[in-house]
Amino acid sequence: MSSELELLRQRITELEAENTKLRQIIEENSKREAESAKHKVRIEELEKNSLNNPTNMQNLCSVGEEDISSCVSIAKQHVADNSDIKSMEERETDAFLVEVYKQ
Repeated sequence: MSSELELLRQRITELEAENTKLRQIIEENSKREAESAKHKVRIEELEKNSLNNPTNMQNLCSVGEEDISSCVSIAKQHVADNSDIKSMEERETDAFLVEVYKQ
């Protein structure tokens, strides 16, 4: 009877150890599930924002007609008159002709 009682106590100890391990596993799983739920919410927010993002980028990058016309008018004001500027070849030709004319 004593050995049977000892075997039962040993079995109870084994089962308690197994229960402790299972409780730890359950706790870890609960933490992972909570973390997974947070990640799912975050992913949904990011996907929602990414769908809105191209629209926002278009709005940020859009240029109005007034902006374009003001840029064009500014560009027209700063256009230099390059008609009297000679190229290097023309200057060399002129220098040569002046030299020849002097002789």
